[in-house]
Amino acid sequence: LYPDPGSLVLVGDRGVGLSLDRITGDAAYPNLRDLAEGASSVDRLAAFRSVSLALSGRGVARRLPGQAVDAGFFQVLGLPLRLGRAFTPEDQRPGAPPVAVLSQALWRQDFGADPGLLGSTVELDGVPHRVVGVAPGVTVPRNPQVWVPLTLDPRLAEARNRRQVVALARLVPGATLASARAEAVRVFEGLARDHPEVGDGRSVGLLPVRR
Repeated sequence: LYPDPGSLVLVGDRGVGLSLDRITGDAAYPNLRDLAEGASSVDRLAAFRSVSLALSGRGVARRLPGQAVDAGFFQVLGLPLRLGRAFTPEDQRPGAPPVAVLSQALWRQDFGADPGLLGSTVELDGVPHRVVGVAPGVTVPRNPQVWVPLTLDPRLAEARNRRQVVALARLVPGATLASARAEAVRVFEGLARDHPEVGDGRSVGLLPVRR
């Protein structure tokens, strides 16, 4: 499904329990940002977390598996959208107008594959969201049906001991999972010298994505 799936990995700084089937929040955002800047084995990295969103306004409300994602999420996956656009950094700013990307399956099932849905709104958790895109099938993890921008509380965005997200990363050509993990451990050990709350780095987890 994904281009070059062998170079696609999940990254968390609490490796125990990191799995493709249940991903909530296993890393602190600033630690991942510094990993992306300091690890030569990592080409691109995008943070995200799993969410559950209630779709309403179309008969009986139902909850959908979804993800709150960085602006670069779909680019890291290597999947162009079927319609519309992916999120931009402006979409992630606190207070930005709510927007959403729908899965192709949801677009077909609930909206009759209507291309006119772009630019209109759907109600998620009681809040109108403007639909900006339709994405192909994504299975990281468990077939999410809707995406919203990842917006972190500014008071927590720089907290290195608040694990709120996990990351999807692309390794550079030639990098292996073992070499990337060893480098990630070194980066986190370096961070811990200035930020003891990071830990010693030994809990850094990397998991291959092969769906």
